Amino acid sequence: MAEEKENKLDIILDEMRTKFKQVLGKIGSLETGQEELKTGQKKLKQEIRTVYTSLKNEIKITALAVKDELKDDIKQASEKLDKHVRELHPV
Repeated sequence: MAEEKENKLDIILDEMRTKFKQVLGKIGSLETGQEELKTGQKKLKQEIRTVYTSLKNEIKITALAVKDELKDDIKQASEKLDKHVRELHPV
């Protein structure tokens, strides 16, 4: 009877060791996954910064181009208006 109890205890201990090893393996996998996630988040953050900077520069370039275009359009409209006013009211 004592030998039977000892065998059962050995079986239980073996199962506990096996389960403990499985748990340790899963903990290791989780830690690895967390590190990979952290690395991925850093890469994503850097990509977002790059895109943000690129878009910001594109907006600045577009704004300057529009400003120059409008400046020329306003100048042309002003010249046409001056010409039209002179034609109507010769001095």
